[in-house]
Amino acid sequence: MLFDVSYTDREALLVYKGAGNYTSFEATQWAPKLTMDYFLSAKQQLRFSMQWTGLKAFEDRFLAVNPNDLEMLKVVDKPTVTADDFVISRMTFQARYRWEIAPLSDLFVVYTRGSNLPGSQFYDYGNLLVEAWEEPIVDTLVVKLRYRFGS
Repeated sequence: MLFDVSYTDREALLVYKGAGNYTSFEATQWAPKLTMDYFLSAKQQLRFSMQWTGLKAFEDRFLAVNPNDLEMLKVVDKPTVTADDFVISRMTFQARYRWEIAPLSDLFVVYTRGSNLPGSQFYDYGNLLVEAWEEPIVDTLVVKLRYRFGS
């Protein structure tokens, strides 16, 4: 079993908005990852893995540059009234069963569930994870048989 979690606090996440305009964001990001392997026998394996990234970004500064001239970014006034704040919640879960029938011959059964939810709802990170699980854009079951003919 492997568990890894990272937390990132960014003071200046720079996003290009087009026509030489940029927005700088203060952002926080959580990214946990869990992987578990279980060997039923020497020829059978179960693997569960899940990784999620939740990012919240709040507008901080606005910058501009002339796209036709080489110059430094300049701080400018806010170009619009609406806030540029955003949230990203991406999750991937996979459960995989592998059975080695013979050398170079395997049966795989793989379930995958994933989401990529950009949104404007600034829930806490726990609610973002639950929303990512409950609103998948990928929810598939795949069965693959690989068989080697001959000796």
